[in-house]
Amino acid sequence: MKSLQHFFISVVSCLLLAACNRSTEFPPLKKGEGLRADCAILMSKYPEGEIPKDAWPRSVKELKATRVNREKMFVRIYVPDKRGDLKGGYFVFLDPQAIPPTQSIWIQKTKFKGIYQFRHY
Repeated sequence: MKSLQHFFISVVSCLLLAACNRSTEFPPLKKGEGLRADCAILMSKYPEGEIPKDAWPRSVKELKATRVNREKMFVRIYVPDKRGDLKGGYFVFLDPQAIPPTQSIWIQKTKFKGIYQFRHY
């Protein structure tokens, strides 16, 4: 009976670990400062809301973005992760000291100031 309990606990533990081990790999940022400069231009040209695809600069297209939104303080770029999920992407702030929202979102700093990876829960 104990071996059956241990087996059941092992299976449940493995399933929990597999569910928690979600990939967060997005297309790599190569030129963060250029991306931030391009997003500053987008913010100056467009009101809050979705930015048309034909207006995306090369730095955004290189990320294989699927959607780009101008928010009040930042540009949100949705990109697929290595599994093709579209639940996250990058926050790009004009102010490199700005901090992204964290409600219902996983956040990770990138090596570029003011640019963060995000993933919706």
